[in-house]
Amino acid sequence: MIVVQAFALSLLALPWVASHPQCLDFLPPFTPSSSLSYCSQYSAFSCCSSAGDGEVAAHVNSFGQQVAAAPKPAECGEMLKEVSCARCSPYASHIYNAEATGMASAVAGLCTEFCMDTVNACGMDLVMNISNVSDTSFASASALCTALQPVDLDYCVPYVRNFTARLAARPTASPTGNLQCVCVKEVMGQLRNPVVAVHAGDRSHRLFVGEQLGVVRVLLPNGTVPEEPFIDLQDLVVTSQKEGDERGLLGMAFHPQFSLNGYVFFHLNVRSNSLGQSGLFNRVIRFTVQQDNSNKVNRSTAKTILEVQQPYGNHNGGEMFFGVDDGYLYIFLGDGGAAGDPQNNALDRSNLLGSALRIDVNTNDSTPYAIPPSNPFAGSAATPQVRQETYAYGLRNPWRCSQDIGDRHMNNSGRGRIFCGDVGQDRFEEIDLIESGQNYGWRAWEAHFCFNAQQCLVETSTRFPIYDYPHSVGKSVTGGYVYRGCLSPNLQGLYIYADFVSGGVYNLRQPPQPSQQWNNSQFCFGDSSMCNNGLTDLSSTKYILSFGQDESGEVYILSTNFPSPTSAGGKVYWIVDPSRRGDPAQCNTLFTTAQNTTEIPIHFVSGGSVPVDFNPTSSASSTLSHSSRPTSYPGSSTLSHCSGLSPWCGLLLSNILVLCILSLQ
Repeated sequence: MIVVQAFALSLLALPWVASHPQCLDFLPPFTPSSSLSYCSQYSAFSCCSSAGDGEVAAHVNSFGQQVAAAPKPAECGEMLKEVSCARCSPYASHIYNAEATGMASAVAGLCTEFCMDTVNACGMDLVMNISNVSDTSFASASALCTALQPVDLDYCVPYVRNFTARLAARPTASPTGNLQCVCVKEVMGQLRNPVVAVHAGDRSHRLFVGEQLGVVRVLLPNGTVPEEPFIDLQDLVVTSQKEGDERGLLGMAFHPQFSLNGYVFFHLNVRSNSLGQSGLFNRVIRFTVQQDNSNKVNRSTAKTILEVQQPYGNHNGGEMFFGVDDGYLYIFLGDGGAAGDPQNNALDRSNLLGSALRIDVNTNDSTPYAIPPSNPFAGSAATPQVRQETYAYGLRNPWRCSQDIGDRHMNNSGRGRIFCGDVGQDRFEEIDLIESGQNYGWRAWEAHFCFNAQQCLVETSTRFPIYDYPHSVGKSVTGGYVYRGCLSPNLQGLYIYADFVSGGVYNLRQPPQPSQQWNNSQFCFGDSSMCNNGLTDLSSTKYILSFGQDESGEVYILSTNFPSPTSAGGKVYWIVDPSRRGDPAQCNTLFTTAQNTTEIPIHFVSGGSVPVDFNPTSSASSTLSHSSRPTSYPGSSTLSHCSGLSPWCGLLLSNILVLCILSLQ
């Protein structure tokens, strides 16, 4: 490789040109899980996995006889290798003019001097063949090499390789794991205050998006949305068109054995309880999906699990999920509303307000739920004045809580931790780690600061937040999720949250030692030079209502441009690191042809306890692409389907039709 190296060295003195790395599928490069044996120059940061590296090697080797007959066989072989390995370069989309046109050209852009040397070593015919040049009318090597120049000469082969060596110093690229700026990809739009985005845990890789007024829609892995909603609860839900109304659909959770029983639970505000008493109530309802179509709930199967009366219209809480290990249902309630918790509900363990609850819903039809024996106030530990459903208490308005599913690559590190964003009163917002039996202090304490002087003297066992911030930064925290996906490794282990008022998106990183403070930082969003080809920032929808997480651990932002339950300005965004992604091979992906999955059956098993593998089947039922969703990407002849990495990552793949199935338990 003497000639190539000499040419590269001659370019080291050329000026540095700003750029950002991007592969031919418009996704960022990654660090291959194993070193590349052929295009080894791209082992540290690449657009090729080991499989792609093998394809490049096979492509070059197919020209073996022509190389042997070339004027300078040894030099020709090395030069052709350099040309073909360009698809593995972190700048492949630039080399192949894909970023400028939205469609990759078949020809890698070559530096003129290098191209002329390659023609001299290999001959024009061979250079044209390996570069996929079909036009045979070039009169000279000079004309051919002019045609092979990229649109942007800074990205010609092999000069572009010098960018890779300097990536670590770039503020927009991070092959070493230092997160810089992020982008978002809109995956669903024209929603009315989207507040819930959850998955069914059945390996179908569907995302269920709930609007505050009570309509839930299904985003299928192929990027379409069935015309009929998953459920419409508008006849039950209490809300209004008023900006900032906190009532409505608040939470949604699928039973851990959903693939067996079809159970799905909803947490909502209703106008009266099941006894007919009027007022505002938080109600948890269980439904069963239709047996022949798990994209549709059977409304006739409703079973009320829990009802709690709300004295005021705000501070309803509403988050709900099943424990990742214990299988119990966790329900989060606010303090009942008004200001300052006038009824002292959050510290009063004789009621359920201002608390995190944990109940066992695996009971017979005549019993709505049971008390888990491991609850902190269950059995002999309880007194008649203490509600045994209580798991933790002293919360003001827990708005969006989540449980860490753990780092699958690090022995499930972090698994089971419960994070809550608890909205503050006048001065501070807080992030709490919710643990069994703990008192989080409200209304005695607001974050680390005394709110009620008399009660502060009494509530001395308060569990303080892991992080809080003053109202000079933001005035209403929106809790989020710990990132556990594989597409953006730089995000791994970060707890991602936001502030509804300021619009800022932040992340918390756990310190190495428990005695150290959590490290908080605000995400920056890249400009158009980084966030392009379908990626953007959040400037059009600054009010962040909630977050979501899919089966693969990818995290989504739910936001709107006007926070009214009836305003259709809501969107769901997928968070993307534009500088680095995970190795597709390491993410255990399987590539095959896309299929349509508009109806997905539930495998009901009477009395069964062993999950039945999910087996999606094709269906002729009609689907409706959401009006704000792109159904293809520039340069893509058909819709890609990528259910393994996220339901819509396929929309970013150009000229590649894939089905990515991630086998995560």
